[in-house]
Amino acid sequence: MKKMYLGCAMLTISFALVACGDDSTSASASGNDDKEISSSSSNQQKTSSSSERSKTEYKCGKETYDPQKQFCAKWGGEDEAVYNKVTIGEGANEQTWMAENLNYETAEGSDCYHYEDSYCNRYGRLYTWAAAKTACPDGWHLPTLDEWKKLVTNVDANLTGPWNEDWETDNVAGKAMKSKSGWNGSNESGFSALPAGGMFFLSRDENWATYFLSDTEFDTDNVVITALFDNSESLFFAYSSKSDALSVRCIQD
Repeated sequence: MKKMYLGCAMLTISFALVACGDDSTSASASGNDDKEISSSSSNQQKTSSSSERSKTEYKCGKETYDPQKQFCAKWGGEDEAVYNKVTIGEGANEQTWMAENLNYETAEGSDCYHYEDSYCNRYGRLYTWAAAKTACPDGWHLPTLDEWKKLVTNVDANLTGPWNEDWETDNVAGKAMKSKSGWNGSNESGFSALPAGGMFFLSRDENWATYFLSDTEFDTDNVVITALFDNSESLFFAYSSKSDALSVRCIQD
């Protein structure tokens, strides 16, 4: 079991925690567990229209999908795949995220865990930072650190006011974001995070943690990531090498 120090200490994998002051967030890899009529004639017309809408089928290639819970992902308007989505937050804080990990094969920089397709089918692909920056489908993007912070405050209703450093250890967003299957999550948020692990320079992790890339650089060689662990209810911010291969969750533009 690897050690983890809370707050802004070091996570003893191949990355350390980021300082958390105020900053200016398919089925292929599913983690989901489990959005007055004045006359009788006009009433019939409304009922008929409603019935017709309910029969509408939304197609993504040959696959049918529910636009309330899913979307048709396209890359350059060509490749298509159905992905689950979830809207979290209200009003100006509302965000729509993929509710499963990205599983789109880039020309380079993305692999399945242990290089086995079965891991991609369950957990999605793992991406280097360079690959992740171009991997999200049309209309979606790799989330920034600020967008991840907004997600934490959206998920944990007990957090109020501007982001502050203590929230990194006090938040319970991790538990609400983790799936019920695979580890100890409640998935109250619908984010459905699975313990996908990651591929680091000297080691691989699985079944006890997951790491998501952000679009925010920590320094020249490292990128800010978010981490969830099976022994904590919190979501943590850290940094990792840009060459490490980690999971991607895209957020809608």
